[in-house]
Amino acid sequence: MTVAQDVIAEVTNLLTNMSGISEESWQTTLSVAQAVSTEHRRLSMFSSDGLLLPQSRKIGQRLETCRFNGSVQQTMVDCEVQYIPILKTLEYILSNSVFSSEIAVTGSSDNIMRSFSDGARYKQMPIWSLSGLPIQIKLYQDDIEVANPLGANSGIYKLTMYYFTIMNIPQHYHSLLSHHHLVCVAMASDIKAIGHNCVTDFIVDELSLLERGLVLNNVNVFGTLVALSGDNLGLNSIIGLVESFSAIHYCRFCMLPKSLCQQNTSCVVANQARRTEEQHKQHAAERDIRATGVTRSCALDKLQHFKAVASFTPDIMHDILEGVAKLELSLILEKLINRKVLCLNSINQYIDTFDYGYADVRNQPRLLSIHNGKVAIKQSASGMWCLFRSLPVMIGESIPESSEEWDLLGLLAEITGLAFRPTHTLASTKYLDYLVEEHHTLFLKLFPNNPLTPKQHNLCHYGEAIRLNGPLTQFSAMRSEAKHQLAKITSGLTCNFRNISLTVARKYQLVAFAEWRQNKIFPENKMEHTKLDKVTSVTFNGRRFAVGCVVISEKEAYQLSQITTEDDGEPVLTGVKLHANWDPQTLAYTISDSNPAAHKKMNSSSFSDYPHPLCIWKTTSGRRCIVPKYKVTLNNTGGQYKY
Repeated sequence: MTVAQDVIAEVTNLLTNMSGISEESWQTTLSVAQAVSTEHRRLSMFSSDGLLLPQSRKIGQRLETCRFNGSVQQTMVDCEVQYIPILKTLEYILSNSVFSSEIAVTGSSDNIMRSFSDGARYKQMPIWSLSGLPIQIKLYQDDIEVANPLGANSGIYKLTMYYFTIMNIPQHYHSLLSHHHLVCVAMASDIKAIGHNCVTDFIVDELSLLERGLVLNNVNVFGTLVALSGDNLGLNSIIGLVESFSAIHYCRFCMLPKSLCQQNTSCVVANQARRTEEQHKQHAAERDIRATGVTRSCALDKLQHFKAVASFTPDIMHDILEGVAKLELSLILEKLINRKVLCLNSINQYIDTFDYGYADVRNQPRLLSIHNGKVAIKQSASGMWCLFRSLPVMIGESIPESSEEWDLLGLLAEITGLAFRPTHTLASTKYLDYLVEEHHTLFLKLFPNNPLTPKQHNLCHYGEAIRLNGPLTQFSAMRSEAKHQLAKITSGLTCNFRNISLTVARKYQLVAFAEWRQNKIFPENKMEHTKLDKVTSVTFNGRRFAVGCVVISEKEAYQLSQITTEDDGEPVLTGVKLHANWDPQTLAYTISDSNPAAHKKMNSSSFSDYPHPLCIWKTTSGRRCIVPKYKVTLNNTGGQYKY
């Protein structure tokens, strides 16, 4: 018997022996207990209330070794994936009228790019002229290891996960995992043998209906796939490109050969060699892998309004945080250590004792090490982002002003700040192109024995990608990868890997069902009080602003001194204006002084330019500074941005 059955049996026996309970009440209680007495009955009850259970769909067959009557035999077994229909998911989530009202119908009207609807590709797609509720879909794919990656079963139970996200919802919704919806769970070995098209064919069948328009919950809806997200290898596999970055034509954005990608510093040259829809179709027919890098056609190209090779959506998490930033920071620190400017022990001491503040304490980076004479940086993406922002504050004052290596880090910091920026203008994308060219030129000068890596080459396409699709943050895989944690926890707790894809898919759907039923789909807004009922912090859209933190409002920095409430309960934040100046040594805005007389009262709408709290960091000499997560221009700071 299961634990649930044991509990039900105990409750039944207890109620049977109770006196004073009416027969009618007893029968009602018993019927309720019987309705949830087995897993099948519980799932049936939830399904009648909206739970979408995964569907097992056959995608092929594989040869499997098994033991039968004491002898080992090989037999053909079906390969199945666990699929959750996209249209069914859309129908369920659009039944929430509050959420459906948040879906944006049009883009911005002030020439500022805030979303996909403000990019050139959106304006070139005739589908958005239809009447009804538009649905812009992003598809994410990744492989995850749910068993011990260092154990004997490593790779055997690896899963391929597919999620989709509605793009045209408020940006702060994208950080909530409840808005990353499961599409499919499959065994990675099956996908590797059969190919991604076996899954994307299911997706195409559904999205083709969405492209023509249909009625869901009495609402006319239409839409299509607008973007693909994931790591570079996975996206190459889906699109039908070579799955090796040692190949001649490995770039999914352009046709430049590897030899040119390793030396080219021009964004113009890279973008002039962009892959086109017609070209990719011809290459797929020819299948000359050495000459084109194309291995097959992509099933997603069957959609009328989407072509995979033209989607042009790089991933800043994999390219920068897990690629370029790690590589270049390692090379720069190696040079500085060899010159006796720094030592590894002092760097690690700074990392270990640095006060990151409440906003970044969860992302505190790990200590560095030396491996084969090179600085080894083993960080998660969030840890790397924190290290990249905080390390210049820790050690910047020790670096000579004439250091070209530090100039290189400064260029990369500017590129990263622009890449993570949630709003752009045409001028800012042109400036990004300029920075990438300057950065690549200086990198090849300082490290002539290190050709540009594929992820460094991807930076050449960032400016064009923003002009086509809007800000790159909306395509980041950072939050989608956080969704994997549930699969890993589920696998570890069940300790049963038989049909693990079904177990994981069912758990995902149960959690999603609970979140949407309990309305846990909107960013959190709350206030925290002390015992004396004094407000210490307030949460806007899931971001916690506490007394003492720094906020940016209308291009000015303020340190919160007090949080009060209006008569209607609306929180009011009072901040003291700070004077901040850009310091190229610490790559931060250093706070020179504050003006206690210059107060400003703010509310939740005051932080539209930079909706993140900042903690004050201190350099080794004690100077106070702030480092935004992306680049913002403060008034009268002498900052480095000229657009």
